[in-house]
Amino acid sequence: MKFTKLIADSGGTKTDWFGVDDQGNQHRFTTGSYHPLQVDEAFINRQLQFWRQYTISDCILHFYGAGCLQEEKQEKMKAVFRKIGFAAAFVESDLFAAAKAVNNEKGMIAICGTGSVLFKVEHEQLIELRGGLGWDQGDEGGGFYFGKLLLQRLADHPGDYPEIRTVIEKWKSVEALISIKGKPESKSEYARLAALFSGHMSHPLIAGVHMENIQLFLQLYAGGCSSIVFVGSYAFYLQDYFRLACQTRGIEVPGFIERPIEVLAKDFLS
Repeated sequence: MKFTKLIADSGGTKTDWFGVDDQGNQHRFTTGSYHPLQVDEAFINRQLQFWRQYTISDCILHFYGAGCLQEEKQEKMKAVFRKIGFAAAFVESDLFAAAKAVNNEKGMIAICGTGSVLFKVEHEQLIELRGGLGWDQGDEGGGFYFGKLLLQRLADHPGDYPEIRTVIEKWKSVEALISIKGKPESKSEYARLAALFSGHMSHPLIAGVHMENIQLFLQLYAGGCSSIVFVGSYAFYLQDYFRLACQTRGIEVPGFIERPIEVLAKDFLS
């Protein structure tokens, strides 16, 4: 298959792609994250293997990525895409993908997926940025931080919540997960716990940790906000929790968007 143009939106754990081939056919697919912090020679070699199934030598890539706000990170990713074989790549922060998907310059926008950030864009310029400190310093209100809070609760109460431990142990040892705290691999592993417990939302511990996580995000970053649109899978699947937490603070929530790529793809074709 020969791609003529591609657009991608990359977060902390995954990248959503939308492309058009030389026959005019549309394609959607998802890969792992292309975060600059994950890029090394091994990463590039894996991507070279993946992209060999496609012809991309004439393809223009429009890439929106987490961790790509700074120019040096943008240049790093452009070099990566050249090595992979793209004809050219335009690289911007995923904040602008979210802003284009929301298309509302009046209020604040929050990305709450694996990680979290609160920001405002006006006239295609970032004018305010709160949070976005990353897995090792913050990310309250995201899937990673839910996992962090949950495992901390289990570590503090080793004899409690056997039913929760049983669910986790079917996937991975609780002790093994706790032991990677503070390491880069904890980001995706901890974030996976949110999906793992998607069917246990009525459990007091799970519900309580979700609400604590969201309240922390609002307490730390949402002061003075009257309206927030939420983007990202964590917020999208926990809309009731986010709405309730915002309601208690008098914050209006105009809507939720799970994947900006669906909105971006429409603009991409026009």
